[in-house]
Amino acid sequence: LVVDDDQRVAEAERRPLDRGQDVAIHPTAQVEDCILWDRVTVGAGARLTGCIVADDVEIPAGVGYDRMVITRDAVVGL
Repeated sequence: LVVDDDQRVAEAERRPLDRGQDVAIHPTAQVEDCILWDRVTVGAGARLTGCIVADDVEIPAGVGYDRMVITRDAVVGL
């Protein structure tokens, strides 16, 4: 999802946009039912489902996480 499209999707699904400031999501990344804190970057082709991503985390291109808490120092299952 492109960042601008996220707001429209959230409104269509009648849910809040769970995103902090300065979040960048590559247009080919998939982010679904996630909470992204401030300064999160999601790389090309990455897939996040049901995750909480803490401040200043960069999700590398091509990785996938499902129901994880992701910080700069650790990835922990929910």
